[in-house]
Amino acid sequence: MRYLLNKKTRMRDGVELSSDIYMPDTEPPYPVLLVRTPYDSRSETRINYAKYYVEKGYCVITQDVRGRGDSDGIFVPYVNESNDGYDTIKWIVEQPWCLNKAVAMIAGSYHGSVQWEVAKTAIPELKVISPAVIGSNLFKDTFYSNGILNSVGVHWPRSISGRTNQALGIQFDNEAIMRTLPLKNMDKSAGCDIPAFQEWLSHPTYDNHWRKLSVEEYYDKIKVPVLIIGGWYDLFAAGCIRNYMGIKKYGNEKIKRASRLIMGPWNHSTFDISSSILGAVDFGKGRLFDTKEAQEKWLAKYFKKENNATGWETPVYIFIMGENIWREENEWPLQRTEYRDMYLASGGRANSMFGDGKLSWEKQSESEKDMFVYNPADPAPALNPELLNGMPEDQRPVERRDDVLVYTSDKLSRPLEVSGFINLDLYVSSTSVDTDFFAKFCDVYPDGRSINLCEGIVRARFREGLDKEVFMITDKVYCIRLEVGVTANLFKAGHRIRLEISSASFPAYTRNLNTGEPVETGKKMKTATQSVYHAVKYLSKLILPVIPR
Repeated sequence: MRYLLNKKTRMRDGVELSSDIYMPDTEPPYPVLLVRTPYDSRSETRINYAKYYVEKGYCVITQDVRGRGDSDGIFVPYVNESNDGYDTIKWIVEQPWCLNKAVAMIAGSYHGSVQWEVAKTAIPELKVISPAVIGSNLFKDTFYSNGILNSVGVHWPRSISGRTNQALGIQFDNEAIMRTLPLKNMDKSAGCDIPAFQEWLSHPTYDNHWRKLSVEEYYDKIKVPVLIIGGWYDLFAAGCIRNYMGIKKYGNEKIKRASRLIMGPWNHSTFDISSSILGAVDFGKGRLFDTKEAQEKWLAKYFKKENNATGWETPVYIFIMGENIWREENEWPLQRTEYRDMYLASGGRANSMFGDGKLSWEKQSESEKDMFVYNPADPAPALNPELLNGMPEDQRPVERRDDVLVYTSDKLSRPLEVSGFINLDLYVSSTSVDTDFFAKFCDVYPDGRSINLCEGIVRARFREGLDKEVFMITDKVYCIRLEVGVTANLFKAGHRIRLEISSASFPAYTRNLNTGEPVETGKKMKTATQSVYHAVKYLSKLILPVIPR
């Protein structure tokens, strides 16, 4: 392998970006793969990535994005990536070692975001992209979760403050930072000023600031085939699938035929690590899946266009947890899906796993409402507050709390597959004008373990849309639709389905203070009494995507 280090490329505004170029020992030209990173172009991860693809005959370019590493300028997340990616590709295709004036982009997380950003420019020299583990909307599923600032939105900009990765290794008291009030002081609690964080807080609703940086606003502008790789326990699982659905909806026939989706039993950090175990679950040998091999097969056919390339021909390849197998599908959502309702019920005491909350396939004509008190000073905890590194864990320590409602089905007499987006219609009232509702979907094993599959959160002021704040009237009943997440899981016979409902999962998500004050400046807290209704005209229900067998 040959390499050129710190090769400077001038952007349209005069700023120079630094790239490292890795080439095979054979004679040029080569098919070129571009990786643009804020995490140091010469890190071990990036170098190993380059080595893998150089051995396959590619030239690999790893570039420090603007303001990071050896690149000049100031790093502002997302803002310059379209233009800088465009200008970089235009420079690459004029180099003598670039084959056919064509470039592909690969890699995940922020590396995936920069691919979407340049793809929306429709630059003709960009032929394919493969963004892994990245969401569809910064305000919905990335730094914010349905308009609620989450731990990623706090800790990620802090971790990459400055030009190097030094902050990534610093051990902060993350819970203390997440308790900071008002929220606008969080960056100072972490010991630094973060302009990007302050900019985000100044846009508390889904406005043009967020729209111009969110993939789902410009699917119709993407003119290249896409290979998307995601993990069921990643924060971006739903976003990955939304991205695939968007490309299949808006892309032309060529793009639709060549685009692919792979979803495995991974989180953000382990989608390419060979281990059968994640958290409390051993997924077996099926988890040992080589994502780079699948990616290279796809690139060989749709980028290199090798005549004998087998490609990666499965449109949708998903891992079915519980059964622990991979399965080929032709579409998402699965065409054979049967949406079935599970109704919430209780005798008025669904509080904790020791209460009387039930999930039933039958509508409830008589069922008492459930109530719990949400105190922002003592919020229901998240067992794993690291949303990027989500994992299956036994949730019973959380389910022991009285401010967590727990609804559980009877034991299943036969296996039941649930694969798709989980939605919850929740009839609620509150003694506050604004509050949050959090839901978690779990698989309860015969030994009592309650293993989380997916989760979702909603802020009442956003119940009519993320672009506007509409406060509640205290004690008035509202129906709130909550997307609980997405999964693919086989509930085995003898297992039970469980739903948790609370008003917090801290410190994974910032707390609602229940006052209705501006989120970024609010400091006062008050307790709220929350009521959940599930009888007669207020039929709270889970909507499950059941796959017939």
